[in-house]
Amino acid sequence: MKLSAVCETKFHYQDKVPPISYVVNIASNMQQYPQKDWLTGSSLPSKFSPSVIQTVLDQLSPNNVRIFWESRNFEGHTDQVEPWYGTAYSIEKVTDSVIQGWVLSAPDENLHLPAPNIFIPTDLSLKTVQEKVKFPVLLSRSSYSALWYKPDTLFSIPKAYVKIDFHCPYAGNSPETEVLTHIFTELLMDYLNEYVEKIATFRVKTDRFSVIKETVTKEYQNLKYQQPYQQAMHYCSLILQDQTRPWVEHLEVLPLLQAEDLAKFVPVLLSRTFFECYVAGNIESHEAESMVRHIEDVLFKSPKPLCQPLFSSQHLTNRVVKLESGINYFYPSEGLNSDDENSALVHYIQVGRDDFKLNVKLQLFALVAKQPAFHQLRSVEQLGYITALVQRNDCGIGGLQFIIQSTVKGPGDIGQRVEAFLKVFETKLREMTNDEFKSNVNALIDMKLEKHKNLREESSFFWREIDNGTLRFDRKDFEMMLYNFSYSIRPELN
Repeated sequence: MKLSAVCETKFHYQDKVPPISYVVNIASNMQQYPQKDWLTGSSLPSKFSPSVIQTVLDQLSPNNVRIFWESRNFEGHTDQVEPWYGTAYSIEKVTDSVIQGWVLSAPDENLHLPAPNIFIPTDLSLKTVQEKVKFPVLLSRSSYSALWYKPDTLFSIPKAYVKIDFHCPYAGNSPETEVLTHIFTELLMDYLNEYVEKIATFRVKTDRFSVIKETVTKEYQNLKYQQPYQQAMHYCSLILQDQTRPWVEHLEVLPLLQAEDLAKFVPVLLSRTFFECYVAGNIESHEAESMVRHIEDVLFKSPKPLCQPLFSSQHLTNRVVKLESGINYFYPSEGLNSDDENSALVHYIQVGRDDFKLNVKLQLFALVAKQPAFHQLRSVEQLGYITALVQRNDCGIGGLQFIIQSTVKGPGDIGQRVEAFLKVFETKLREMTNDEFKSNVNALIDMKLEKHKNLREESSFFWREIDNGTLRFDRKDFEMMLYNFSYSIRPELN
């Protein structure tokens, strides 16, 4: 019954999905289910049948089991090789004595059905919205927190979206503190239970610390095998964004960190904290306020508070390096994976701070240049399979970047080809007819007229404005207004 309730809720209140995904899913269902189940066959459980379930359970016996065990400990102890990928393996028959041992040791009290899930929703009614709010509103702000709130006025589904961002100045003081903060957040998710209470009563479990530390270490080690264009984008972010560090520094300090270090660091990490919260969807304002009060009570207002408000000097915004006009900067770096023959280039052009008029011109240029750039650099010059021209936003600072990965040209040659393209394209841009210009403007207008598909997409848009500090919730409306005056924009675009 619990499975049925979960599936029913998920199916009837699912977010709008892309049409192509929906069509593929239904087409697949048509191959497996009768016509009456084409829409629901893969989403809803069939009729409850205890006899069928019992038949399956009867097959789960030690005499009818196949075990796959992967471990580095078996290296050098295998006797067969898989022909396609050369994977070493062995096959061993489970002996009768081992099976008998399993039978005698069962049942184990730790093997049981899970406890009833108390989080399965039963009340799916929609909240009454007194005022049709179009944009998020700041419900409260204190020395502890800020609460942004937007009720659902568009999707009419019993879902809510909650985003809580903790500002902890001591989280990024050094590579060590960044890694410890990373492990701390991973352990919080590993502990699963109520986050706020777990933060307040956090204890480092040595065994889980070791597991998470190994996982985090592998994450950093695997970054070495990222494709060169991904490494180039990472270096670009390091150069542009303040208070960012290369992952190799994190990897260098990781082996030295122990559970005791994390236990000492967490109180320091949380000693000065401010959290910003965005609550949206099928939730009333007093419920959102109650949620924030609960967090404040647990973290800031207990008899021995874990957190204190930030000092004024600690309320810092993310900063981006301003590149001087007319000066070219070149940052070369050797690829980390010697087996990868690709070279890559990120050619970044910084445009400026958030400004509606500037943003519109940047969007128009990116739209107009995207296809010609791909055609010239990818199709004609065949510099590399990965060739893209995309907009970039660093903490509210707009820009444009060419991303090219190649096995035939080095970064220096690729950069020259990008510069050559820009010179040729400038001429084509000036020669653009009014009809061509208007067609591109109309294409952008169509994009802006497209509504958010679901609550998550809408919330992501509004949260980006909050996180960047721009708070231009009516961004689309203002940009549309500028598009409607497109002919006054064109001379400046040229």
